[in-house]
Amino acid sequence: MLTPRPVAPAVPVLSLPLSSAIGSIHHVDCNECADLLEARGRCRARGDETEVRRIDTDLDAHCAERHVQGRSPAWAPGLDEFAVDLSNDASVAGQVVGWDGAEVILRVPGEDQLRHTSTFRQANVLEELSVKNSLLNRRGGGLPW
Repeated sequence: MLTPRPVAPAVPVLSLPLSSAIGSIHHVDCNECADLLEARGRCRARGDETEVRRIDTDLDAHCAERHVQGRSPAWAPGLDEFAVDLSNDASVAGQVVGWDGAEVILRVPGEDQLRHTSTFRQANVLEELSVKNSLLNRRGGGLPW
């Protein structure tokens, strides 16, 4: 006779808005991330944008510490894609010129040296366009017309 296995507790699944036209749904399996996202939703519903920004900062710090360090990140950057360095207080976007599985190497507009970081995330559309525009202007390419 088979004995039933205990059922694992349900893992929260939250829909996160992305800057893509598809509007992907992400599976969130971290209880702390789920709690922060739900709290942000409650603050946004009551119109408390100051608290929303504070929670976003806490969420970015948590994800940079817990979900990237010590293991490979959920997003694996490819060459010439765009990422944001989260190692400092001010996040900086740049073009990926190398990745070894743990550390990404970014070409950041306005910086002479390449930037090495192990805490990063994928750039959103606005950040990507900003980097592309800066790189194009630095090359003196300008507009094609």
